[in-house]
Amino acid sequence: MIENGEITEAEAVMGYVGAFPYAEVIYGYTSFYLGVKSVCPTVKMEVQYTQSWFDIEKENTAAKALIANDCKLISQHADSSGAPSACEEAGVPNV
Repeated sequence: MIENGEITEAEAVMGYVGAFPYAEVIYGYTSFYLGVKSVCPTVKMEVQYTQSWFDIEKENTAAKALIANDCKLISQHADSSGAPSACEEAGVPNV
């Protein structure tokens, strides 16, 4: 996205929809963050928890909140299509 001129390095903010603040979720988003940081040192990440393993509405709402906070890319550790649907509607990439 930076190479294509879609965003600047200063705008490199990604969001993560997590189910719970458990080790399984935390190591997942930490690995994702560190991987991106290895190619974009300025990246920042915001995490929203749903407190549920499967809740389409909560995951959708969490993704929309991240998008509203200018996250340019969203990933998730949750089980529904809620976050991807919000990203698709907003034109924000979802990994």
